[in-house]
Amino acid sequence: FIGATNVPIDRLDPALIRPGRMGRHVWFRTPSKQDRLDILDLYIGKVSHSEELDSPTRRDEIARIMSGYSPAMIEQAISMALTIAHHTGSTGFAWDDLVEAVTTLDAGTAIGSEYIPMERRAVAIHEAGHAVAGHVYLTGRESTRLTIKKRGDQGVGGHHWMIEKEERLFSFQHEMFHDIVWGLGAMAAERVVYGENSNGVGGDVAGVTARAALMVGRRRGFSDRWAFGLGVLIGALVLTKLTVYVFVPLILGTLLTAGLRSARIG
Repeated sequence: FIGATNVPIDRLDPALIRPGRMGRHVWFRTPSKQDRLDILDLYIGKVSHSEELDSPTRRDEIARIMSGYSPAMIEQAISMALTIAHHTGSTGFAWDDLVEAVTTLDAGTAIGSEYIPMERRAVAIHEAGHAVAGHVYLTGRESTRLTIKKRGDQGVGGHHWMIEKEERLFSFQHEMFHDIVWGLGAMAAERVVYGENSNGVGGDVAGVTARAALMVGRRRGFSDRWAFGLGVLIGALVLTKLTVYVFVPLILGTLLTAGLRSARIG
């Protein structure tokens, strides 16, 4: 028997994967950066596109922003970029068309709804908080998108997107805490500017709470193994909460105030 699935193997019926049936298992990873460059040569070469996209520097950038993409996703992004170009009257797609296609795949289709002035400023401050926190703490990544445009089914508009400068297999403890700081940068920014938070931080708080719980709590199905080896003492959970809800906003407050004043948002 030969079969393929994206379901975790431990969820399959044991009778199906025992020796003599589907007893040999092969795992396929997503393409590496070099793999993606080769795949891009194949798919971009099939359609009309700007000559700029053939330069080594631009190809390297395209492969980088498609980190984690499967071959099918890469093909979809190229096809979508060409469609976007056709809608604007161009016969071939350019860099901006490809960026819009990748953004659509990652964050959803743009929604053409307008903000009232107060909301526009609030969303800008929210996303600026993420960007400032990411710039200061996530030194191994760089910002690729910062927008207040509504996309997909987001409760509020805008998003900030960062990708790793180098593709890595694991993270250290301090980097996990920095992810939490980045996730709550928007909450800190709103506190600095408004003295309170909007409901727009709900998703951020839920995300970092889940990450903190995973860092401290146990993995399901492993009675004596910690998820990231960080939760030996339950007191670590208390420290994490203090860091998230008290220390981070205080530390970022001064930095964000200076940054927002400099940017003159609103």
